[in-house]
Order: sequence, then structure tokens, then C-alpha cells
Amino acid sequence: MEFAPFLLLDTDSPLESLQSECQKRAISTDNVQCLLQKHHITLSDPNLPSHALLDDTLYHTNSFTLRQSCDILVRPKLIDSTYTLTLSSDKDKVFMRCLDSFIALDEMEQELCAQVGADLAMLGVILRDIQSLHARLQELLRAIKREPKMREQEFCIMESSVYIPPSPMRFRFLPQESYQALHQAQARSFFSDESIPPPSKIEEAFYGVDSGELVGVYEFGDGGVAGRNLLGEYCTPSATKQRIIPSEQEHITHKAYDDRIEYFSQVQGFIALHNQFTAPFAKKSHNTGEQADIFCFYTLPSSPLKSTQTPPLLGGIQAHITLSIESSDSSIDALGDGVYIEAEHIEISGDLGSSTTIKARHLVINGATHKSSKILTQSAKILTHRGLLITQDCTIKNVDSGKIYAKSARIQEARASSIYAKSIHIDRLRSANSCHFSTQLQVQEIPKSHGDDNALIFSLLGSSDYRDYLYNARAYHRDKSQTLARIDSTLNALLPKLSSAQVFLQKLQGFTKEQQAIALKEAKFSQTYAESLLLIKLYKATLARKNALQKSLHTLAHTTIPALQTRLANARLCIGNVLGFENYAHIQKLELGPSEIMSESLLLEYNKSAVITIAKVKEPSGQASTPNAQASLDSSASLDSSSLDSSASHTPLIHLKVEQ
Repeated sequence: MEFAPFLLLDTDSPLESLQSECQKRAISTDNVQCLLQKHHITLSDPNLPSHALLDDTLYHTNSFTLRQSCDILVRPKLIDSTYTLTLSSDKDKVFMRCLDSFIALDEMEQELCAQVGADLAMLGVILRDIQSLHARLQELLRAIKREPKMREQEFCIMESSVYIPPSPMRFRFLPQESYQALHQAQARSFFSDESIPPPSKIEEAFYGVDSGELVGVYEFGDGGVAGRNLLGEYCTPSATKQRIIPSEQEHITHKAYDDRIEYFSQVQGFIALHNQFTAPFAKKSHNTGEQADIFCFYTLPSSPLKSTQTPPLLGGIQAHITLSIESSDSSIDALGDGVYIEAEHIEISGDLGSSTTIKARHLVINGATHKSSKILTQSAKILTHRGLLITQDCTIKNVDSGKIYAKSARIQEARASSIYAKSIHIDRLRSANSCHFSTQLQVQEIPKSHGDDNALIFSLLGSSDYRDYLYNARAYHRDKSQTLARIDSTLNALLPKLSSAQVFLQKLQGFTKEQQAIALKEAKFSQTYAESLLLIKLYKATLARKNALQKSLHTLAHTTIPALQTRLANARLCIGNVLGFENYAHIQKLELGPSEIMSESLLLEYNKSAVITIAKVKEPSGQASTPNAQASLDSSASLDSSSLDSSASHTPLIHLKVEQ
């Protein structure tokens, strides 16, 4: 939107002035850019020395009030802002975060300082030390130029030099805090069902603790330090609240310090804070009143666990808890419907009900899981599995319509199941299974009866390492594609002004040196010259960033990801005897986006054994090998591959080979 630039003069309420002036001119505030021209701070006490603003001893007193007035230039917004500013809730800090499309140019320093200054004035921030602010912005620009990844960080560009906000009195339940932090770190996964969500009734949860573990901290807080916040408001310390007297409780001991009380569990078990949600499951009932430091423990019954009597039991792995659960009646599930438990070692004798969830380090189930069961464990031994299992190693007698993600899986009989693993060993492969493996699949027999329609798939998705890598690759591609869209928007906005700037500079080049010197002494001409140079340099830098990102994304999608296929070269499929029909060996094509495309398929011959391996396609003489094929796999490494050959390759790099 085009309009003539205008000035907000001597305003002490810049945001209100901007809104009022834009309303008069029928301009949306979303279409303007504000630049701070100058500002002035007036103190109510005329006897204060001129340096009082920069003297913390004088400034952080309650002896005066202050007024900040600003002159702000308002002009049409050419491009969207590439940074955000956030004032802390206590108004003692300002944080700046740059978007990925932010371009760091030395020539932009002056304009960036003016723009940030105006934004801060709009927030009501007192600019008492503008030189320090400019120095921090210069430091930020230099840091991003040295290391572009610094854009992702949040920078504190202003902070109160004396005032410290009060910290409130609070009680912290540490087992819950630790569990939530751990779950957030584990939440991501390549497949949507490869992670297990927390329980629906998490407010009822009890958390595993070990004997002697610190379970709670009552922090007394403090009143803070008096002084002025960033808005120039004088803040006094909060009154000190009366400290609590620690509750005396069974299995809980405490230590009192000057600033806190620490609570320790004397036993191993599952603990919660006593409240309306946990009280029905508590070993003992308490009358808590308003006291926040009342704990309660849950004692597991000797009978099977029922959802009506069993709260979610979380964090038992870290607390090294062992659970043994048994149902003596085959008609009653050992784990009732909806039960959610976690422990380091779990042994279950009996079946699982619907919607049950188990997390463990080591798990033994002498029974059957339900088709809606979800299990996450390092090692598992199960009689019959029907639900979801995420594990490192598993030994299962019968998999029936189940799904498994594993590093290594040994199965006696599989039927209508989906298995992802590096290494899979199956004695009898019944019908309608899909086995994704990255290293080895051994099948002793595909029987004549119910041994049809199996898909045996050479796939890097059988490896959790490659799934993690592809998860990061997809996230990188998605984020950088969004950055490209913002960069395109910037280029489109700059383009109309670019031709005018080029015409102006070409006109200036036609002047003699004497004429140029005379012209540049004129303020308006000199300003147009500086703006034209900045515009052209910004356009070139933005275009270069776009080209680099496009090359990086093209390389990732068409070279890096396809080249990973060659890592299947040592994978091997061995089948003792094929007596069923329509059983196929496949190579799954690896792509950046979701894909079930097979690059090659081979029908297994009836009544024959089979040994199938992967062979690399021979490259034409003189053609260099694919640069990424032997790169080290690191799912946390940078995926910026702009230095690699970005030529797309649609020719398969590997193929199936039947050994005699």
C-alpha cells in the first residue's frame, strides 16, 4: 500500500498516535514500518544531574517520574518484518528472535537500530541507554554473519540493570516435572504410531520414585530488588510471606533451608500429591486444607489391575521399580481395560485388556496382548502379540495382526502383521504380512496352508536410525520451504523498487566526479543514494539466500535421500521353503515425502528356497560415485547439503539379486 511517509512528532504515546494517524489516513497499521528518528526523556525533578538516566544509583529510586517523547518516521512497509520482539511478563527483559529469512547486512545496521527503537517505543520501553542497545544489535548482526544458525537463538537485547522481579512462593513436585520433560524429548517419531501418548487422565497419575529420592521442593521465593522496570515504573519488593511448617508424613522426610524445604521419599514406590484426583487411589486419606506439601502413595493390589482401581503409574522405569502381575482366572485380564503402567521390569501372567499401555525396560507377558494395546520397551518376551510393540529386541511366539518396531525380532509364527526391524527371524510366515528390514530377514518356511500374499521388503525404514534421519530431513525440508516462501515474498516486494534504484544509480554514474560530489551534498539526494545502494545489496543477498536454499533442498530430495538406498547393499533375505502363493520380495523406494512405492519387485518361486541380496547398479564409466552414499549417518546433524552435487537421479542405484 503506497502513501506519503509522515512523522509522529514529540509523542509520548507512540502506539496510540500511530493508530490515530493511520485511522485518519485510512491506512492499516499492518502496512506501515516505523523508524525511530530521535527521542527525549524528561525527569520530573529538575535538580537531578544530566547523567541521572545512566547512573543506576540515581535512576533506580522513587524520587521522580519520567516522560519519554519520540519522533517516529512512518513509511509504507516494503517487506514483512524478519524478527520478533518480546517483553517479559515482569517487564525487566526484552528478547529478540530472528526469523530464518533474516538477512544480516552491515549496511542494514542503522535502519535495524531505528526500526527496533521504534518497536520498543511502541511497547512503552524507556530508551535510557540507546548506545548500549545499538551495541547489542551490532553484536547480534556480527554473530549471525559469522554463524547463520544463530538466527534460531533468542537474544536478550535489553535488561533492567538493578530491578529484579520477585519470585513467588511455590511448591514443585519433581517426579512429575522430570516425567514431563522426558516425555517431551521422546515425543517425535517418523511414523505417527511410533510413539505412545501420555494417559488421558494424567491428573490422576502417580509417579515412580526410588528410596531416598528428592520428590518435592517448597521454594519460599523472595521479594526481589527494588528499582525501575524497562517501562520506567518503580517497583518495590514484595512483602515476605509467612513460611509453612512442613507436614509430618509417613515415608516422607524433609530438610529445611533458609530459602526452601526439600522432601525425600523413604521408600520405593508410586507417589502423587494428595488432591481430589489422586485421593481415591491413595493408601491413606488426608485432610490437606490449603497445605500443598501432602504426598500420598499407591499400593498395588495382589489381584489383577483394574482401571477403576489403578491410576496411571508413570516414571517407574527411572525409579527402577519391578512389577509382577498375575491373573489366576483365565477369564479375567491381568491388566484391565485402559490400565497404563510403567516400570523397569514387568512380568505379567495373563492377558491384557483393551487400550492398555505398558512402558518398561524389560517385559515378559505370559499371555496375549490386545489389538489396541500399546507397548514400549527395550526387550520383550510375549506369547501372543496383537497390538503395537516398540522395542529394541523381542521374542514372540505368535504375532497375530500386530505391529512391531524393533531392532531385532524373533518370531515363531506371524499372521497379518506389520514388522519394521533391522533383523527379523520368523519360523513360519503365514498370510498377509509385511516385513520391512534393513539388514536381514530369515524365514524358515512360508507354509502351504495360509502362507500367501506376503511382502518382504528391503527398506531402510526397518532401521530406527534411518527413520530418525528422515524425520529430521522432513522437518528441515518443511522449515526451509517456509523460509523460501517468505524470501520469495521479500523479493517480490523489493522488485518494483529495484528498477528505480538501478535507474537512479545509472543516472549518477553519468555525472562527472565533481557533479557527483555536489549532488551528494544535498540531503535528499544523498539519502536516495544510500537507500538505493542498500536496496540493491539487500536484493542480491536475499536472492543469493534463495538460490542456496533451493540448491540445498534439491540436493536433499534428489541426491542425498536416494543415495541412502545404497546402504542396503549388505541386506539379505533367506527363505527355507516357499509353499504359498503371491509372495514378493521388494525394494522400497526411499523418498523425502511419505511413499509406499517399490522400486523393484520379485515374485518368489513356489516350492523353492530363496536367497536374495542387494547389488549396486554399475555406474557408467567416468561417472563419479554419488557423494552422499558413504556419508556418516547422524540424525542430529545439519541437513544443509548445498555443497553437494544437486543433479537429480531417477535411475535406481540398487537392484534385487537372486543367489544360486
